[in-house]
Amino acid sequence: MRKLLWPAALCAAALGALLGWHAGAFFARENLTVQVAARISFEEATGTTERTLESEAFRGTGRPAAELYAEADRIVQRFRLGSALLGAFCGLALGAQLFGQTRIPRSKIYFIDQDDCVSCARCFLACPRERLRLKSRSNAETRSTQRDTEKNGVLKP
Repeated sequence: MRKLLWPAALCAAALGALLGWHAGAFFARENLTVQVAARISFEEATGTTERTLESEAFRGTGRPAAELYAEADRIVQRFRLGSALLGAFCGLALGAQLFGQTRIPRSKIYFIDQDDCVSCARCFLACPRERLRLKSRSNAETRSTQRDTEKNGVLKP
């Protein structure tokens, strides 16, 4: 099952990159240069005399419209690349989440069966957590006893 998820994660990244590439033009519309280029193109195509402040400001610079269109295309391409990278990252994150969901969780919490428990505490030493605590405690005591023996040459009570 897990072997099938690697190609799925890569496909999700590729799909995210593809969707991001196509969404880049949409995101680029928020850039002022792209907006002005679209407005100038609209004004030239329809022949309208109504102009916005931005189109008037551009026409006041004396730059050719072709230069504005080329700059807008460069901006759109940068947005497309960035959006594709973002889409690939999101696809990989989704794939990693799917990959993580296949892991079988190991329970670290132990529950007492209240129906069968008579509170005798016999199960206390059978608890895995208690065994680890007692083992680390006995190891620490053994080390301190060894240090005392080496230090003083005698065992302290």
